[in-house]
Amino acid sequence: MESDRLKAQLLNSKNLKLILIPNQYVKHYEFIRELINKIKGGTYQKTLFDY
Repeated sequence: MESDRLKAQLLNSKNLKLILIPNQYVKHYEFIRELINKIKGGTYQKTLFDY
């Protein structure tokens, strides 16, 4: 938890965002790609995010 706090501080100081992906989604490459598209404001498959 301490290392996560340090990472967050470092990223904030560089004006960068940290995207945390739960372990159960790490190998779901389409989900991650669509998540990045959603964050960037691009088009995405709504069905992946409508729960």
